[in-house]
This record gives sequence, structure tokens and C-alpha cells, in this order.
Amino acid sequence: MRNREIQLKRKRNSLESKGGGLMNFYLAWLVVGLVIGWAFKAFVPGQRALLPAVVLGVIGSFVGGMLANSLGRAAVLGPSVMGAVLGATLLSAVLLVYQLRQNRA
Repeated sequence: MRNREIQLKRKRNSLESKGGGLMNFYLAWLVVGLVIGWAFKAFVPGQRALLPAVVLGVIGSFVGGMLANSLGRAAVLGPSVMGAVLGATLLSAVLLVYQLRQNRA
């Protein structure tokens, strides 16, 4: 009986520590999305509004980070941030292609 209590306590402590780690992931994804959204606005000609670019960067960052976490090790921040960068960049590129097609029409 004592052994079972120790196992449950370890599992609870493990889950609590992962909760704090998850907040680090969210914070990293938010920062990555903000930076990529700002860079998209700064370097793409014709992009006037900052808010849509930043929101798009953050959404892409969260999607890419979650996909990276589901495919790889959830305890490692590096692949998660790389997934966030990739997701935000791809979503920003999709927006750029959409805007270019709208301007041609």
C-alpha cells in the first residue's frame, strides 16, 4: 500500500512540474509570434497594419509549436520553438501570397 502512495505522489509531482513547463512553452510561442509578426510588418512592403500581422504570427506560432510538441519530445523547448518559428513563418507567407494575388486582381 505504501508503494502505491509513493507512485501516486511522484505522478502528481511530475504533472505539476509539467504544468510550469507548459507555461514556458506558451510564453516562448507568444514571443516568437510577436517577433515574426512584427518582422512581417516591417519587411513586407504594403503591409500597413501591425495588429493583423502580429495576430497571424502568434496564431502560426501556437499551431506550429503544438504540432512540434505532438510530433516530438514535449519536454524539450528547442524543437517546440523551431516548430513555432516554422508555423508563424509559413502562415505569414500564406498571407503574403494572398495579398499579392488580391493586388493583381
